[in-house]
Amino acid sequence: MAARLDRLDQQIESILDKPAMRLTPLTLAAESHEASRRYGAEDRKSVGEAREALARSLGRVEGMIKQKRSNAEQDWWVAWEAIGGLLCGALLALVGVVLAA
Repeated sequence: MAARLDRLDQQIESILDKPAMRLTPLTLAAESHEASRRYGAEDRKSVGEAREALARSLGRVEGMIKQKRSNAEQDWWVAWEAIGGLLCGALLALVGVVLAA
């Protein structure tokens, strides 16, 4: 019986020597909280970096859109100047025909 009790004591000691047995609910909560803070900080950092990259990309896209709009406006002005020149030329030709007659 003593040998059996000694074996049980040894088994209990081996269980108590495990790191998980040293953790109380308070230490588990503290370690969990610390891990969540550490990983939360990493997540905030990666989200911040992604936000900055997105803002830079958005700025480039807005610049391209503004450039495209300015190209379209330039095309509009060139077209109207061509039409105006054509009308002025027609008017001068008409005046020349009338004066020549």
